[in-house]
Amino acid sequence: MTGSRTRLVLLTLLLAGCGAEHHADQVLTAYRSALQHNDLAAYTRIAAPNLRASVDAGDIKQEDTFFLLDAVLKQRIRTITTRHAVIYLGWEKHTGRANTLWPILVGDGTALRHFGARTTNLPPETTDWQVSMAYSPEWAVAHVDNPNEQARVTTALQHIDEALLTAWLLEGNDDARNAIQTQLAHS
Repeated sequence: MTGSRTRLVLLTLLLAGCGAEHHADQVLTAYRSALQHNDLAAYTRIAAPNLRASVDAGDIKQEDTFFLLDAVLKQRIRTITTRHAVIYLGWEKHTGRANTLWPILVGDGTALRHFGARTTNLPPETTDWQVSMAYSPEWAVAHVDNPNEQARVTTALQHIDEALLTAWLLEGNDDARNAIQTQLAHS
């Protein structure tokens, strides 16, 4: 009986993870569509408040979020799935300058509230799923200058505990961020 219960719990968790990733994919599709069709109402609903604050502050242009999203997802090296969010970690490659490893988060608004630019004008928290990305150095996972360094960081990232990544990106925990940076530097 215990073995059956354990298998049922594991199956439930697996299906929940698959459901979260499927839902995240739908939200990303809607976000891309909002940008492509210049649908401000949909963009406002789907882009997390902190992402909109980052765009308003001039950290990144609204249309450039489309390209960053595309770059990170094409060069994705790790996906972390929780009940309330999916974290995609991938490289933005540059010609002639450092490549950057960025996180992109898709999840319910309450899970994303600590990620990215801070604003005092936050609307009421929502459980609707939204997209968030932060185009500022403090949210970059890594910057690398050459392919060997990128390969080293890519390998090292696979060994970082998911709990640390979620503590930093979903909870805003600076100790977790520092632990991640230390592990990446010493791997």
